[in-house]
Amino acid sequence: MKNLYLTIIVVLLCTAQSYSQESLNRININKIKTFSIILSSDSLRGRKTGDVGNYIAAQLIERKLFKFKLKKIKDKSYFLKVPIHSSIATRNSELILYTPRYKKKLKYKTDYLIDESGEQTIIPKPYPLVFVGFGIDAPEYNYNDYYYLDVNGKVVVFLSGEPESDDTTYFNGDIPTLYSYPSVKHKIAISKGARGSILIHLRNDKYLSLWEKLVREYSTDYMTLACSFIGNLNLIFNQNSARWLFVGSDFNLTDILELKREKKMESFPLETKISFKEDFIQKDFISHNVLGLIEGTGINKDEYVLVTAHYDHLGIGESVDGDSIYNGFLDNALGVAAVLEIARVLNLNKDKLNRSVLFLFVTGEEFGLLGSKYFLYNPPVELNKIIANVNVDGVAVIDNFTTIVGIGSEYSTLGKILKETAKSLNLGIASVPDEFKYWESFHRSDQSAFAQAGIPSILIAEGLDYVNYPREEGIKKYIEYMNYYHTPFDDANLIINYSAVHQYVMVLLNYIINVANSKNRPDWYPEAEFKK
Repeated sequence: MKNLYLTIIVVLLCTAQSYSQESLNRININKIKTFSIILSSDSLRGRKTGDVGNYIAAQLIERKLFKFKLKKIKDKSYFLKVPIHSSIATRNSELILYTPRYKKKLKYKTDYLIDESGEQTIIPKPYPLVFVGFGIDAPEYNYNDYYYLDVNGKVVVFLSGEPESDDTTYFNGDIPTLYSYPSVKHKIAISKGARGSILIHLRNDKYLSLWEKLVREYSTDYMTLACSFIGNLNLIFNQNSARWLFVGSDFNLTDILELKREKKMESFPLETKISFKEDFIQKDFISHNVLGLIEGTGINKDEYVLVTAHYDHLGIGESVDGDSIYNGFLDNALGVAAVLEIARVLNLNKDKLNRSVLFLFVTGEEFGLLGSKYFLYNPPVELNKIIANVNVDGVAVIDNFTTIVGIGSEYSTLGKILKETAKSLNLGIASVPDEFKYWESFHRSDQSAFAQAGIPSILIAEGLDYVNYPREEGIKKYIEYMNYYHTPFDDANLIINYSAVHQYVMVLLNYIINVANSKNRPDWYPEAEFKK
């Protein structure tokens, strides 16, 4: 009889439910609004990892966790140290192209950008160049730009993007795969023995930002975990400067672009060579992840749902219309404030939780998911006890919505729990709209790091089916807000619909509870693949 009673309790816990404001202590939208304004204020100078504003932000989050009475892991501290190395190139860096006709010195930030910084990126003598098409080796698609080429000890040159097709079984058709990512191309080059790589940024490039925006983005420090090794030279050339790479070759850049249009890409050695001597400023420092625990009360309380939000941003950068502070209100002060409010309410209702919930506020997301990666290298709890990651990187701010999108939901049974949660809240499930298929959000934020570590992960966004706007107008407004992304104008002056924020937070709150109370641990679907 006792076992039957226990079974009934577990079944009740494991059923997806909708918790109304009446059944939960209320979400306080004013707390979210106030804290997000504080985090994104000019006084915190954009919360750049390693700067004083970032440390103050971490302290503010720590105080909230203490006030809300979340537990410290093993009674140690809310702070988890993250050792980081940073370097930034100066205009004294010297890049020289040696063509069969002349030697040309290129200008940093005008002709090229540096994708990595550090001693190991220096090439003291001229090295040969090889053009390798898109820079891709994808055996599953029977495609190899390196076929028959020896690039060992050489610098490879490739275009952005990947082969395009109407066939969805070939590089996902017109939807980008991971092979279009510059970081993946760099890794392929290194695996082939290349000394470095040069990515050609094309005008009207649908895979990369405009050159002017890239210049702003690459004007800040390059950061790695202090335990990482900076390996190879990785550069980005603008299209105008890239033409010099092909001097003396059988094909010039115009020919290459024509081959691209005709889908007849070729790879071949170039006649040019390159040398590079970087002048850089470097430092080592400690940043902090901030972690709080809510212990579950069920039979699975030794398992954890990990809820994450990054609190860092870009700091002070190049001025745009007289403003140089990149405040990061939407990205991600508002998300941090929302997660803190969820933590407050959930701790007051922890009797509703079977499993425990870890709230992790990570640093260094903007510089390569550094806080998340270091957490995985040095986990304060056993990784196999973390059953899922729910990441929050931005919240709904435009209007109340009738659908939600689970970014990454197709990879694991977290998608099934999301459908059950949505149904309980009278919401539909939508896919990523075609208009945004090139953004590929899953691999661009912290959930990607946890997924690659084997933890089922998801990022939830509102669908573009708004209550008060027709779909086309809703898409237009969404794009308007995205135009503030990584600019100084992502600040508290933005018009925010806090009713939409409240609805979004309630979705998250219900979803986290349902994951914590799920009958079975979330699991990957067999077809899910994550290329590191």
